[in-house]
Amino acid sequence: VSARSGGAEDIEPAELTTDLTVSVVGALTCVRAVLPSMRHAGVGTILMTGGGIVMRPPAHALSLAAGKAALRALSLSLADELRPAGIR
Repeated sequence: VSARSGGAEDIEPAELTTDLTVSVVGALTCVRAVLPSMRHAGVGTILMTGGGIVMRPPAHALSLAAGKAALRALSLSLADELRPAGIR
């Protein structure tokens, strides 16, 4: 994913929406594709990367940082939801 560089005055809301959609909805689409087979197997691992930027987002990386923060929240929520099914 190639998020746009820029700060609050540089990123148009529509561009941010597109970047968030690619990052978060894209990841959820992939997860939904593999969940049936993982549930059937009773085991599975889903790995999402890029969480480091969430802890210390650089200046002028608004779109990337926002997308990764949303992806981290999605990952944490999925972990709690899927843990009982043996999926981590």
